[in-house]
Amino acid sequence: MFDLRAQVTQDDLARIDVDAARAQFEHRALPRQNSMTPWEGELPALGTWQCDPICGDFDILTMVPLDEVTPSEGELDIARRYPEFALYVQWAKEGRQAPPVSIVRSANSGTLLSSNRRRVLAAKDAGLTHILAWFSETNPDGRPAWQLPKVQYKYVPDGGTFWTHTHRYTKGLDTDFIPGIQFVFVPFGTRQE
Repeated sequence: MFDLRAQVTQDDLARIDVDAARAQFEHRALPRQNSMTPWEGELPALGTWQCDPICGDFDILTMVPLDEVTPSEGELDIARRYPEFALYVQWAKEGRQAPPVSIVRSANSGTLLSSNRRRVLAAKDAGLTHILAWFSETNPDGRPAWQLPKVQYKYVPDGGTFWTHTHRYTKGLDTDFIPGIQFVFVPFGTRQE
């Protein structure tokens, strides 16, 4: 069973170059993919970390056994009918690398879930045994297991100002993508503001 929970420690997370991980997140699928042509992007090395610059969640680039991955979206028969799906299967059989998929562990069942159903299904249909993925572990409470320790979320009724790491946003300007959420710094190892 694929499981990195015991392998990645807090000491491992503390050694991550957060700026490099954030930069990796911003450039993870460049160049942008046209679904009707093979992806031509460059891949970082296995074991590379990326960090969501807003939420502080970490993912690691790794190979995941396909037989343990379940697409999180339904309608798999419809996904196989997309015109590009046959191309995805052909490219996988030819050994062309698709952009890494995103995989998380379900807190409820432990199932490995991917929102990239066409790439997952194409890899399975092509007979691959593993898929390249940005993988993130999940705590039993459903929160990401690998996060920056200083970031906490705080609800702010009906707007106001909030901070994301070092960026300040004000409701009505550029906060519409996360209304009512405030990020605050807390001392390492505490849950207090």
